[in-house]
Amino acid sequence: MDRRTFMAASALSATLGSTATHAYKKPIEPINADVTGIDRARASFLMKKACFDAPVLRYGHARAKALGADNITFIQHNAEDLSRWPDEYFDWVQTTIFLHETSGTALPKIINEGYRTLAKGGLMFHLEQPAYTDAMPLYEQFIRDWDAFNNNEPFWSSMHAIDLNAAMTDAGFDADSLFEAHVKAVVDREVFPATADSGETEDHGRAAAWHAFGAWK
Repeated sequence: MDRRTFMAASALSATLGSTATHAYKKPIEPINADVTGIDRARASFLMKKACFDAPVLRYGHARAKALGADNITFIQHNAEDLSRWPDEYFDWVQTTIFLHETSGTALPKIINEGYRTLAKGGLMFHLEQPAYTDAMPLYEQFIRDWDAFNNNEPFWSSMHAIDLNAAMTDAGFDADSLFEAHVKAVVDREVFPATADSGETEDHGRAAAWHAFGAWK
């Protein structure tokens, strides 16, 4: 199998530490890929104190080393401008719970740059908050907006109204290549007891439900 290249983007403390898990399979076994993890933040805040020197990158690097992952490169970089990488460089571009940490201006730039650097036949994959649709119960919309307001998520609510599929096709993806899926977290029953609702909807406070979407180029 040819060695592949993989890009994972993060915002603030959102996702970069999990990049290491993308470089391994279960049971722990390295995949044949060169993984690049990027994060823009120079500082983050812990216990109301500023932590400088790119703490998210440092954490990601430490976690990778702890897992024995030596195929990951961590770079402090802005996903809105990936000009340091040539066209069609990566075989896989992914963000995980990341886009809602950006803005309405940044989001299309990130997707456009991801498309530009994605190789033909490559995959762009995003795991995110779901968009509001007529199929989503009003309570679900309300509780997500409540969470956004009370959890200091300034872009979370406005992102729900963005047509993410349109952002993908505007970047250049063929509409026929788009896909969407529903992902629900697996709950540790030793910590949380089972509930009457065993379906795929979000069990707030116990099991998050995420919106997975993307496209093949």
